Amino acid sequence: EAVFLAGRVLVMSARPGRIKAEVPVPLPYPREWTVKTAPEFAALKARLMAEIREEVRRAAAAAPAPA
Repeated sequence: EAVFLAGRVLVMSARPGRIKAEVPVPLPYPREWTVKTAPEFAALKARLMAEIREEVRRAAAAAPAPA
């Protein structure tokens, strides 16, 4: 949704919460729903998901083990 609506997307780190990445979204406005099938959209989505996935793994590794 962020890729569809925004001109840029900020990805934050887990803890401490800092801006990890600023990804511009160079898709033209106005955006029609069909842009969601464009290769550029898919590439942006994949990049952002990889950034988020990395933060989730990092946070899980840093979390204390359950008692």
